[in-house]
Amino acid sequence: MQRDLGWTEADAAASHQRVAPIWKACMPRRRGLIGALLDAVLEATSGRGCRLAQITTYIENDAARSAYEKSGFRILDEKRCSEVQEILGVPGFVRLTRKL
Repeated sequence: MQRDLGWTEADAAASHQRVAPIWKACMPRRRGLIGALLDAVLEATSGRGCRLAQITTYIENDAARSAYEKSGFRILDEKRCSEVQEILGVPGFVRLTRKL
């Protein structure tokens, strides 16, 4: 998307540098918030006949992956993509699933 807007790599890097402190301040880590949210969402699906939950994150997002694994998710597969690497700076996505 940034490339479609005519952004250079320097533009994307500068944007990331500007917003990183905001994300850090707005998305506190390791306080159990993610686990509590996941538990609430998974509980809400229990009466709807769902048998499998799926979630996707960046391959190198170890903090998110750890939180998902603590909630019972396991890695199913990953998709590496040079375009994702070029645009987002990560090698691709990892998909995790959990039986309900």
